[in-house]
Amino acid sequence: VSAMHMENEVGSARIKAEHVAQYGKNIIVLIPDATLIAPSVSELVEVLQKAHGIKNVFARLGWNGGKDRQLRIAGIARGLNLPLVATDDTHYLKPADARAYDIVRKIANSSTPSDTEDRTFHSPQKLEEKYRDYPDAIKNNEEIVARCTVELTLGNWILPTFEIPANTTYEAELRKAAIAGIPHRGLTETPEIIERLD
Repeated sequence: VSAMHMENEVGSARIKAEHVAQYGKNIIVLIPDATLIAPSVSELVEVLQKAHGIKNVFARLGWNGGKDRQLRIAGIARGLNLPLVATDDTHYLKPADARAYDIVRKIANSSTPSDTEDRTFHSPQKLEEKYRDYPDAIKNNEEIVARCTVELTLGNWILPTFEIPANTTYEAELRKAAIAGIPHRGLTETPEIIERLD
């Protein structure tokens, strides 16, 4: 959860210019393939390169849409002088985790259809096969990995601190937010829903 999530009514991350200015140091940017096809992408690339540095902004070459989409994205990236990076939409480590991922998506939006794509963390061999026509994108993955340092303490939760009013609890505030969110899910507040919330 980030400022980009919390400051957006929809609940999904939407980055704003002020986020780039405030948090832009030491960030490597992967511009999503869906964003690369937007009409104003050249302006976005300019803003990101100014904030993060030219060597820190890449075009994300995804697999969704197959080879035709990859070819289109690669052409757009070349036109923008952006290096490619090969990535998949990875949402879980093992295929067995797909159901949990689907449930979380349905909690966010109950009308969301089941995801039939494989969003497993793939091996380097599988990625090399999928992106064999773009060896530079694989090479850029390796370059990014070499530039990153991540240290995690396993077994501990890392959660943001939320300011709450005095004389209340996190549980009470969560319950209040959940009740306020009932209409946003297309539901009507009923005793059954309140019982499930509690």
